[in-house]
Amino acid sequence: MLGAFDQTNACDIAPSLKDQRVLLLSRADAGDLISSTASLKTCFPNQSNVEIRSDLPLSGLNLPSLTGEQGEGYDRIVIDYFDRYLR
Repeated sequence: MLGAFDQTNACDIAPSLKDQRVLLLSRADAGDLISSTASLKTCFPNQSNVEIRSDLPLSGLNLPSLTGEQGEGYDRIVIDYFDRYLR
């Protein structure tokens, strides 16, 4: 990302989230990124608070070029997650 983001390792940050719920997302055809996303779960002290969705038909990176219906499919997963845990 051309140096625009902090290079801190995600596993170094994960313990500071303590009992926060975490949603890890990955596109179904993301290859090695699926396993690297899934491996992040082990970094969290309370792994029961981590949910992994690696079956997405698209990713957040291509949201701007999607149709409204495709974008809604992605958004629905995130909205449902927040709906379950923010009540």
